[in-house]
Amino acid sequence: MTVGTPVDERRGLQRYPLRVPISVFNPGTRERANTETRDVHVRGIYIHDLPLGTQAGAEVFVTFLGAPSQLPCKGTVQHVAETGAGIAFHSVPSPSKRFIKSLTTLEQNLDG
Repeated sequence: MTVGTPVDERRGLQRYPLRVPISVFNPGTRERANTETRDVHVRGIYIHDLPLGTQAGAEVFVTFLGAPSQLPCKGTVQHVAETGAGIAFHSVPSPSKRFIKSLTTLEQNLDG
């Protein structure tokens, strides 16, 4: 995992520039991509690569590969760009939520 400086922006929640290994599965295309996050926040992530054929609006399952309990988070691809894609979570199992919060807390402690 690599950390950086928090990103200031117009959103109500702070994004944390964390590179965390993940797996993204698109049930519609049955494709999977192992990639990493570019940044993380409580309600979603920005990632570098999507599974082949995945477009904005697609429902996907994201698994944090370093998490003690690798339960997938359910989300929707909000936008796709040449540099990556944004995914908004709408279902995050409690163990995954705790893992995400621990990542952002770790980043805050390293930054401070």
